[in-house]
Amino acid sequence: MLCENCKTREATTHVKNRVNSKYSEYMLCDECARELGFSSFVSDIHSDVATFFDSLFSYALPARSSAVKCRKCGATYNDILEQRKIGCDECYDTFSSELSKIIKRVHGNSSYTGKVPKEFEAQVKKENELKKMKEELDELVEKQAYEKAAELRDRIKELEA
Repeated sequence: MLCENCKTREATTHVKNRVNSKYSEYMLCDECARELGFSSFVSDIHSDVATFFDSLFSYALPARSSAVKCRKCGATYNDILEQRKIGCDECYDTFSSELSKIIKRVHGNSSYTGKVPKEFEAQVKKENELKKMKEELDELVEKQAYEKAAELRDRIKELEA
């Protein structure tokens, strides 16, 4: 789509305007948007979003040796950090320890918490309960609450049987 102002360049900015209950919309190219005072707003948002995602990845582990490569696509951990993209499904296994930390930071959790098909609900619920119980057991042992830890250990064994 061409810019509605200069009618020569490709439109990249969509402007919606409302004045006294009257709406107007138009598409502008970068130059016209800048001349009309819209580009600073758009570029600020773009810059803020880019900075946000850069900060998420900047806490990643230090660059890993380039010697370790994915068997399937040949990507290295450094390639993934630079491109901000996973090469293939095998990369998740190859670089699992590094990627799980990044995924947990971005999403707040590294395990799936969405919907589950009905035939697997009971199994997933049991697995989640066991996971929570094991985490609680570790905390109890760390706090040296051995009696409660022993009771919890026994309940875990019952559920696993």
